[in-house]
Formats: sequence, C-alpha cells, structure tokens
Amino acid sequence: MSAKKLYAFPISKVFHLDLAGEEHFLGLRFRWNTGETEIAWDQPGTFKMALIFEEPIPAPSSPGRA
Repeated sequence: MSAKKLYAFPISKVFHLDLAGEEHFLGLRFRWNTGETEIAWDQPGTFKMALIFEEPIPAPSSPGRA
C-alpha cells in the first residue's frame, strides 16, 4: 500500500492589524487535501498574539474543466 500524497492549496492571506490601524502581512493559510488547515508564517516565531484577520484568496478557475 502506498502512502497518500498530500497537497495544500492557499485559501487566505493572514494579516496583523496594529494599534495605528496598519496591516502587516503574517503568512498564508493553506487547506490540505485531508481537510485540515495550516498557516505558513512569513517570519515564524516573531509574531505575538494580537488582532489578526484573513483575506480570502479566490480559487483559480481551470479552463476546460467542469
């Protein structure tokens, strides 16, 4: 039996909103083909818990596929 191949698809951009109202890019949220999600941090270990928000990434359309 072979191992299942894992694929990840980006679903949103993750931002931090500071007290001045400025957005700072933190990373991307991915959805694995297993259904789980994970954030790939731009600078791991530097972020402290704060107000974050996400901007959805539109799914790419594939011409010729229904």
